[in-house]
Amino acid sequence: MRSIRFGIVIFCSVAILAVAFPALVTADAVPNDSTAGASSGLLAATPEASTTPVVQFVPTKRTWWQAAPELDQQTGDCGVAVNYCPAMVIITPRSRTSIYWRGQELTPYAMFRSRTNPNIYSYAGLNALRDGKIKLTLEFTSSTTWKATQELVLRREPQCVHKLVFNGTFLPR
Repeated sequence: MRSIRFGIVIFCSVAILAVAFPALVTADAVPNDSTAGASSGLLAATPEASTTPVVQFVPTKRTWWQAAPELDQQTGDCGVAVNYCPAMVIITPRSRTSIYWRGQELTPYAMFRSRTNPNIYSYAGLNALRDGKIKLTLEFTSSTTWKATQELVLRREPQCVHKLVFNGTFLPR
């Protein structure tokens, strides 16, 4: 019993010291030279933050694009493939963080910018025909090209995912 109390006292004393004097127990207290810290494995090399700005390819005004679709990639219990013809897509800036995507549908999709990459926008929700749900992701790969991926789940085939990839090319006016 006495040794358990002694162990608790020692543990609590060390905890109090660690809180009161954190420099005694952190890696910052170890000298940062190649012989003491890094070579012994006590210090991890801290990567430097990148100062290279990300180039933004998002258009600043309404633009017209030629969308070339690839074939439907179906997963799950599927019936007929959903394949699109090549078509025009109009991309219009809506705000600093969102755009409108207007494809073959009558209503545009409001897409919002990714928090990690300013060239990626996405939409998730009902499709324009309201007969299914889509997840649409658009990535601007240059000022004149983009790649979009659409995942469509129709109400009549809830166990089927139709994945369509579109490659966009800028149409100068």
